[in-house]
Amino acid sequence: MTSPVRTVSVRLPSSPMTAIETFAAENGTGMSQFLARAAAEKLTALKSSESWFAERLGQGDLDAAIRFLRRPGTSAPLPEDAL
Repeated sequence: MTSPVRTVSVRLPSSPMTAIETFAAENGTGMSQFLARAAAEKLTALKSSESWFAERLGQGDLDAAIRFLRRPGTSAPLPEDAL
């Protein structure tokens, strides 16, 4: 059973559009299939990162982080680090 399909009009700059057309043709797929898969992969990545941060929310130790950042260094700053 397939999912219901909706039609969407997308405006893309010429350069990515040409690259998508070329890549899709080289891989034996259509542009619609390529874009649908790319969108699904992006959504999966975003949901994964959201859950990763949600799981870690509140686990940090702010005081320990501040102590870590304020500790003295063991070497002089590099010339390119000067303000």
